[in-house]
Amino acid sequence: MFRRVLVVFLAMGLLVVPGTAVAVQAEASLPDEPRAERGDEALARGILVRTENPTRTTLRAFDEFLPLSQALLRAEQVAQEPGVTWAEPDLVLGPSDITIPNDPLFDQQWSLWEGGSTDDVSVRAPLIWGIDSGDPGVVVAVIDTGVAAHPDLAARVIAGYDFVSDIAMANDGNGWDANPADPGDWISQADINSGEFSSGCDLTASTWHGTHVAGIIAAQWNNEYGISGAAPNVTVQNVRGLGKCGGTISDIAAAIRWAAGDTVVDELTGIAVPMNPTPADVINLSLGGASACTRTMADAVSTARALGSVVIAAAGNEAAPVSSYLPANCPGALAVAATDATGAQASYSNFGVTAGQIFIAAPGGGGGRGILSTDNTGLTSPAQPDFDVKAGTSMATPLVAAAAALIASSGVTGPGAIEQQLGAAVRSFPVTGGQDCTLVTCGAGLLSFDLLAAAIALDGERGTVRGRNGVLVDGTTLGLPEGELVTPYTKFPGETSYTRGVGVRRVSVVSDTRGEFTWQRRTGKKIYVYFRSASGEQSKRVIIPA
Repeated sequence: MFRRVLVVFLAMGLLVVPGTAVAVQAEASLPDEPRAERGDEALARGILVRTENPTRTTLRAFDEFLPLSQALLRAEQVAQEPGVTWAEPDLVLGPSDITIPNDPLFDQQWSLWEGGSTDDVSVRAPLIWGIDSGDPGVVVAVIDTGVAAHPDLAARVIAGYDFVSDIAMANDGNGWDANPADPGDWISQADINSGEFSSGCDLTASTWHGTHVAGIIAAQWNNEYGISGAAPNVTVQNVRGLGKCGGTISDIAAAIRWAAGDTVVDELTGIAVPMNPTPADVINLSLGGASACTRTMADAVSTARALGSVVIAAAGNEAAPVSSYLPANCPGALAVAATDATGAQASYSNFGVTAGQIFIAAPGGGGGRGILSTDNTGLTSPAQPDFDVKAGTSMATPLVAAAAALIASSGVTGPGAIEQQLGAAVRSFPVTGGQDCTLVTCGAGLLSFDLLAAAIALDGERGTVRGRNGVLVDGTTLGLPEGELVTPYTKFPGETSYTRGVGVRRVSVVSDTRGEFTWQRRTGKKIYVYFRSASGEQSKRVIIPA
């Protein structure tokens, strides 16, 4: 029995590093550790103030640049003024906030960072890493060909499920099962002659497509090996939906629903698949085929969003209107177009004809350069871990998925809220003189991680606790998870110490000095506490990790 096949977006104009294998050599000019671990504070030039009547945002400039900790204290004071809706520091972003990892191949990852103020083509990822590199508790499901074993992915990838039901396409001897590893998706002449596959299948070596996508999202960073992922501390869940010659709509739809945390039943056996213990915050779909959105796929995307997953889909590589390519054309899926190494619309990228059909654009390769990521040397079955370049909207999509994961890491929840911040994290498309992107053809703009920085740094709940005789008693609920004693990341001796009662979800702050403590949740894993003396003359920061 043959099934309708959805063909994966194969890398367009595949680029190969000479000699296939990439030599891994340390770069002496790079620092030994990321700036984020050295405790540097961002600077602010003033306070942005939103008023109710009239509704507007104004800047109250400081006489001099102030550390973020001091700026937050002043912003909180301003926020209490009559008629003020909110107030927040106007952060200064630039070279002082760049976090360059020591991964030796990072200098080849032009899609993440070209460097300097004239960088018009990359997503400028290092400008956010000093603020947030992702939370391991945030899960990005990569529904693809599976992920092959790789040292740069071992710490970041967790097992999901294999949803390739057709045994010939699965190439692993069975249908749905709990092993989503990629066995290889090569197509031989014997495969073509067998009649078991779609007539659109071509001779090809194994693509290791899912391995490449996973590395773009979350390859381990700062480990003196290989590359860095765009959100290097988030978790990738390996969910297999593609095999030899692609995958079926029914299988891929089941994979989407399962990844989001829905109940899925194997229609062939009638047995329910074990529930996903780590439902995805973000679902990456670097796959698709030429078709209107089907009811099955539309229902899967809708279900995923209802369960809290952001669904991000590649626009496709046919240089055609995205309206004829699913799942990017399905309601609720965020379609991603690709730009090339010049910043222009990639020649292969599908595009929008009317506003809103493409959500956003990101580098996908082309213009003489591809996207470097994790790979495998095997022409058929898995062989040795490797790094190689590919190009396509398949490569642009995981950059957007990574940005969404960073937003989720900041504590923002729900597809709508994440989508809103993601859509705002864009800059104008560069003018290249070539096939330039427009707001219609390529969406809201070019993804720019640096524009996530302020939202991530300042998003979340805030509050103030006041002490008497140096003791702040239990009573301020911060929502920290229960568990072991909370130890400060940074501690100012003789001034602050922190303990937390087990089971009461509270933090007690003890100080040798009378004063006021202001706390702010930046991520689901950290509380930033700012100490101010009674006179208000001093300000210090303490970070409490959960």
